[in-house]
Amino acid sequence: MFEGHDPYLVALSVVIAILGGYTGFGLAARIRGTPGVSRRVLLAGAAAFLAVGIWTMHFVGMLAAPIPADTVYLVLPTIVSFLICALVVGISLFFVSIGEPSLRRVISSAVLLGAGIASMHYVGIHGLAGDFAIAHDNSMIFLSVLVAIVAAYGGLRAFLARQDGVRLIVSSIAFGVAVSGMHYTAMAGMNLVPPSEASHQHIEGLAASSQTLSLAVTLQSQQTGPLHFAYVRIPSSLPRFVELAGGRDLVPLEEIVAANLGLLYPDRTVEEAALFRVTRKGDVDLEEAAAGDLLQALEEELEQREVNPVVRLELQQGASRQLREMLVQEVRLSGGHAGAAMGELVIHETSGFMAPGDLRQLASLPVASGLFPPFAGRDPLSGEPSVWERLRERDLLVHHPYDDFSASVLRLLEEAADDPAVAAIKVTLYRTGESSPIVGALLRASKAGKEVAVFIELKASYDEARNIAWVKALERAGAQVVYGVVGLKNHAKVALVVRREGGEIRRYGHIGTGNYNAGTARVYTDLGLLTSDPAIGEDLGDLFNQLTGTSRAPGAELRRLLVAPGHLLPGLLERIAREAEHARQGRPGRIRAKLNGLDDPEIIRALYAASGAGVEVDLVVRGLCTLKPGVAGLSERIRVRGLVGRFLEHARIYHFGNGGDDEYLIGSADWRSRNLRRRVEVAVPVLDAECRGRLDLILTRELADPSGWELHPDGSYSQRQSLPVGDAATAQGWAASSRRPTEEEAVWSG
Repeated sequence: MFEGHDPYLVALSVVIAILGGYTGFGLAARIRGTPGVSRRVLLAGAAAFLAVGIWTMHFVGMLAAPIPADTVYLVLPTIVSFLICALVVGISLFFVSIGEPSLRRVISSAVLLGAGIASMHYVGIHGLAGDFAIAHDNSMIFLSVLVAIVAAYGGLRAFLARQDGVRLIVSSIAFGVAVSGMHYTAMAGMNLVPPSEASHQHIEGLAASSQTLSLAVTLQSQQTGPLHFAYVRIPSSLPRFVELAGGRDLVPLEEIVAANLGLLYPDRTVEEAALFRVTRKGDVDLEEAAAGDLLQALEEELEQREVNPVVRLELQQGASRQLREMLVQEVRLSGGHAGAAMGELVIHETSGFMAPGDLRQLASLPVASGLFPPFAGRDPLSGEPSVWERLRERDLLVHHPYDDFSASVLRLLEEAADDPAVAAIKVTLYRTGESSPIVGALLRASKAGKEVAVFIELKASYDEARNIAWVKALERAGAQVVYGVVGLKNHAKVALVVRREGGEIRRYGHIGTGNYNAGTARVYTDLGLLTSDPAIGEDLGDLFNQLTGTSRAPGAELRRLLVAPGHLLPGLLERIAREAEHARQGRPGRIRAKLNGLDDPEIIRALYAASGAGVEVDLVVRGLCTLKPGVAGLSERIRVRGLVGRFLEHARIYHFGNGGDDEYLIGSADWRSRNLRRRVEVAVPVLDAECRGRLDLILTRELADPSGWELHPDGSYSQRQSLPVGDAATAQGWAASSRRPTEEEAVWSG
């Protein structure tokens, strides 16, 4: 690449090196016989002229190189390179000028001086800034350092000889040529990655976005030189699969890009390419108590998320060790914003299809039996003139998506927004979705002059930006918006409607297990209780007063609701212990629960103790479960099952036998430490007989699901029986086909 140096500037650089050597060695010749301070002045002058000559030769030599015209020199590296040169020259001359230097001392000083000259060169090189990356041939680096040491040894010998006349001229020429030779040897091993390649290569480390697919590429110069690393992003704006002519075959986009990398790098040979993606740290680190404005602080943190440290690297299996090492080096160089430590990097080699979420593209293909049939939940309020009349009669339990979310929960809030008798609407929002009819109803209510209080959890992972937008929209509409409980996330799903009826105030509430999100309500199974129970209404009023009146966690004990982190965990432990006591007294002890996760150590110890006391424990756990079921002497009466179907199981139900006086609760909390100890969560007892009967049937069907998965003591799962998704024998198939109260539910209702 560095053919085409300016010959005049090359010649000038050599002359400068010779003149620097001549002046420095000439001063050295006068040192002999010069005493005291004058000797030190001459020594400093010799060092200065040698350093200036060496550094100026390097700088002019760079001007001679065919580097891009828009290249600039960074001030700091340029100054540092000169200081390095001056320092090592001065130290080396000082060492060899003390007394009669031994051969060992001269060689050591030569190594120091040579290494310093080489360091000066490479620091100066990396003071270049432009639309390119700098790469070096390791063998040429070694050779240039060796040349520098030899030149330094010769120079020090000439310095000690204190030559003059012709011998001084010859020594200076030899020194100048040697120093110049070191510079141009190093330049011969240097490559500037051209702009076309630099657009795919981040100079200071990997700039790949989190979860974005990219190709790691190693490139070889068609002439000589080391391997270079580059990466190419796979455009996320394009479909992952490309349909070939004829419409019967699909090819992943990354395979097409990999096969045509030569078009991106026409002057390079593509040695290897491998698919990869990184996961960057997504947690938001905020000192909430110190943040003057939580919303602004969070916005600033979100701006840095794409440059957060990489915590996981997924790499296509079969990549060479060399490519892997180059990629890992780039990942580590990427670091993080504000000097954040990267920490432990998890590297995972993927043998199968990377980013399987992209397979959803295949769902739109016209494949026979490739799609689930259309599904529409029933309207649980069909024929009811108003929500208020229905809820004054009795509570309503809705089971989404089998009970339509829009026809029940959304209808409650939309009627409240448009009803002149409604004075206030209060709701907690966690994940609402991109276009939220719930927020639309709240905006409409606020603009109509109703009191609207909304607690939006800004720290809902990866929904922060969307929630910030909703905060601003609601505030513009005049709603009271609260978005911070110090040290906690608000994960509760509760709503309160305050209505004037006949000169009195009546409260209507909704307590759910899922988000107020009409989109996910079509594909997640969740439960919600709609009620006009006065005690629950008062509890909700008190809870919202605590949430909107202070930034601290709600701590007051309520009449019916169990609220985390203060009272839910103790309430659960009390009920588990109660079942154990029933069993010890010879009465049936029974616990059933449906959860997303279970890992709280105190809950697990309590369940083990209950099992040991004789309590039968049946759990449906969709995700993480650190409890070990079926262990003799520990948990032999505990059974854990999981369900996988068309809909994501997301509901939470807690059932305690209570000696025949069954108690059912639903709520937002899993039995995980983060839910019970570090979040605001709400659970509500279900008191209506028909609603309790429906919960009993849901648990019974799911625990008996023939397609369910059983958790074994060693942590493995096995499926009872493989059935088609949605089969009528499965719990989801039953729920989808029986959307009216069954005879069994009618028995419960009396």
